[in-house]
Amino acid sequence: GGGGGGGEGERVAPFRRMKVVSIDETDREKLVTMVTGETHRQCVLRGTWRETLVDVGMLCDIIHTHTDTGAPLVVDDEEGFIIVEPDCLISGTTVVSGLGCVRKPVLGEKVKARAVTNRVMLTGSVIHEVFAFSLKHRVTDSQRLSEVTRAVLQQSQHLQSMFVIGVSEREMLVDVSKYFDKIQTWHRKYMHTHPQPQSSIKIKLPLEGRELNTTVCVSCVDDIEENFWSPTWGLKGKVDATVQVKFGELSTPRVIPLELKTGKATNSLEHRGQLILYNLMFGDRRGVAAHGLLLYLQTGGMFTVPSQRLDLRELVKLRNKIAYYLSVDGVYPELTDDEFTCRYCPNTHACATLYTTIQNKQFDTTSVVGRTLHSQHPPIQSETALYFKHWYALLLLEEKESKSRHSLADMWMKSGVARQREGVCMLGVSLVNVTQSTEVLSECVAEFRAISSECMVPFTPGDRLVISSEDWHMVALSTGVYSHS
Repeated sequence: GGGGGGGEGERVAPFRRMKVVSIDETDREKLVTMVTGETHRQCVLRGTWRETLVDVGMLCDIIHTHTDTGAPLVVDDEEGFIIVEPDCLISGTTVVSGLGCVRKPVLGEKVKARAVTNRVMLTGSVIHEVFAFSLKHRVTDSQRLSEVTRAVLQQSQHLQSMFVIGVSEREMLVDVSKYFDKIQTWHRKYMHTHPQPQSSIKIKLPLEGRELNTTVCVSCVDDIEENFWSPTWGLKGKVDATVQVKFGELSTPRVIPLELKTGKATNSLEHRGQLILYNLMFGDRRGVAAHGLLLYLQTGGMFTVPSQRLDLRELVKLRNKIAYYLSVDGVYPELTDDEFTCRYCPNTHACATLYTTIQNKQFDTTSVVGRTLHSQHPPIQSETALYFKHWYALLLLEEKESKSRHSLADMWMKSGVARQREGVCMLGVSLVNVTQSTEVLSECVAEFRAISSECMVPFTPGDRLVISSEDWHMVALSTGVYSHS
């Protein structure tokens, strides 16, 4: 719990929530009329924004340089953004997973399947934690890295994964230790107070339309796995590392996100898109980052990823589309026509089942995707289909009831006083001690103390908590589980 504002009810924060009351569309533009309180506001969507999916009754926000004028706001390919259902926070990873098929992230959020892992994925997860530890504590010694790896492998989720895929701790240690020299090389090259001659990197300057060759160093690590919830953009995520970097010998440090990848150095749109969204989320707390760093540890390659209008526009539009489908019951994106995306999608079973039962459609066997889904997931029997429809409808009702009781948006739209009165928040607590978790290296145990001895603790052991500051910039600084009073 935590947070608070400047009053008894709504929180004093710059988050505008406008309800759509009418939509008028022509061949060239879409006019969306919204209302907040007694104020009506019109937004004209032009260019590719005209395709934005939005219904009457939905909440939206407009991010624009001319919000103070009373004239209709024009959102086009050159200026402005519309955020559909901004209180629906979608992770950056989820957004970029929809680049090939919007149905994939929508079903991934609606149907939470158990994650399937393999040896490569498990190795990558462990390396992430080991690299994070080496960053935070500046550890590069091979023996110490081996000790850290063993400790990471003892975590319950990794032990379960090793059992499922049939690999031993010794085998995993061998796989991870192949990256130790790469971690050490990266530290020697980049972890310095000032950039070294060998630490050259290319920086894209979008406004100037050119690239600049310069040196770079990571002078300080501010945070590991920093938690971001951005009610401005309707996004959330955990950044691998929040670092201070210097570009060039004379530059002042800039705080930017660093994202680690352990696979091949593809510099793919999906990888870059994830970092661009992190750059954007930084704006709610630290100021929008002009660049992010994308590190491929396997090859040692590190790239700067700039925040360009074109990329931001397309990613926000994709985020809006996902938010729309997550907010409307019984409506789903169409099947993709990309055979590769479909073949390696982890949600094909849920996708095919929903398509033939809830959507009551048949696969188009003239297409490769249709034939693939039909052969791998034939339609289920009518009696089973009725059973599935019934339980799926109950799950939707349960979800709707849960949201009606306590909206996630209350954390940033209501004051702490109001939420404490509702019994879902505890105000006026101070952090008194932090100790490293004995079980998970990336976690800690935080001890808080109530300023008032009369303050009642509304939580019970096992409750999931969100730690926020009273400053609206500091929403969801961290998440955790309450243990005891």
